[in-house]
Amino acid sequence: MVESLNIHDLGQKPPETSLEDPNKLNEEWNTLQDHLELIQRQMPYLRVVLKDYGRLNIGLDPKANEDHIDIYRKKLVELGDEGQYKDTELLESLIRNGEEFLQNLPKERESLVLEIKKNLTEAGLSPELNELACKTLISDYENERIILLKRIAEIENYFLEFRKRRVNVSGIKQKSAGPDVQKGKHLGYALEFKEEIKRYPKVLSTVLSLMKSDKLKKPSNYTEVSSAHENGVRIIFLDRKYPSRRGIERQGIGKLFKVTFPDLSSYFAKVHDHQEAMNFFGGGYQQFSDSAFARSALKELSFVEVIDFQLGYQDEKKAFFVAKWRDGISSSYSFDSYIILLMAQGKKEKAEELERKRDLLIQKLTGLRQDLASFSDDPRNNWGFDIKTEKFAVFDMGGRGPFGYPKFS
Repeated sequence: MVESLNIHDLGQKPPETSLEDPNKLNEEWNTLQDHLELIQRQMPYLRVVLKDYGRLNIGLDPKANEDHIDIYRKKLVELGDEGQYKDTELLESLIRNGEEFLQNLPKERESLVLEIKKNLTEAGLSPELNELACKTLISDYENERIILLKRIAEIENYFLEFRKRRVNVSGIKQKSAGPDVQKGKHLGYALEFKEEIKRYPKVLSTVLSLMKSDKLKKPSNYTEVSSAHENGVRIIFLDRKYPSRRGIERQGIGKLFKVTFPDLSSYFAKVHDHQEAMNFFGGGYQQFSDSAFARSALKELSFVEVIDFQLGYQDEKKAFFVAKWRDGISSSYSFDSYIILLMAQGKKEKAEELERKRDLLIQKLTGLRQDLASFSDDPRNNWGFDIKTEKFAVFDMGGRGPFGYPKFS
């Protein structure tokens, strides 16, 4: 079990930090993130365990069940010979069921106790944790989470100002990797990303090392977080199973990561083996090139943005695609839910306007697929929606592989 951070220490005013010690702030941020992930992983287990304890103490309490049976027996006696047949039959049935339930109660209680211990163990907690301890831990965690998020926000705001002090470099540069072209190596990158890499010479080797590390295990479910950090770099494994349109769970193609640099700037990274990437997306460089094309083709739509692509690379063995991390983008399915909400709130005109914009975007994306042979994107799925800005974000651009674009029904 990982020890809890001291809530009182977290609540103290943080020391004044100068521009000369961002490394200490980065270290603190990673420590806070580790504990926040611990809380987010353990809380669902604790809530389930608390419900099970409630059932154990009430629904599966022998005394409570015996009392219910006694009440039914007394009512049966009170009815006597004058009782209605249906009432008598019902009470006798309740008594029989209650007695049968009492007989099976020890096994039911034993099974539930084992389930409680299993959930506590999977959460990394002591299997002997009682109901009161679980309630206390949930309360402590809820208070801690508020303090953690506040301090994390303070550190992130500091680094935001820290990054603003830099000279902004804009522009996109695309190139093939010189004499290695015949070996199938291609590279495209944004100039600002190149400058970012220069500031942290070891960042790429650290990222690649962490991606292969045993510290980073594949998440087994949607609540589990798998992360690791080293040399000020933090990486989170995002790969998930997700439902397809046919309702069948299928594995996401490639591995997905969130990578945070020492200055807390974050990026989305997608990694494929070469054959897999070419079959479905045309490789990291192809995604980069098609994203640049899509940005130009969609520039007239002021309500649309293409995800901020930063790097695309592919060779005979691997393919990488990197974009700036963007919070607040919901999926196309969430957009449908948002439209329903607007309609329920009586905002029909606003909902219809957003639907018109959505349809125009899909029409434009469909046209891109028809006009550019190497470009492929599923216009129904590969966009998201930012409720705050009410803008659509397009992502996952990529060229077709030798087997063509996957078919969806």
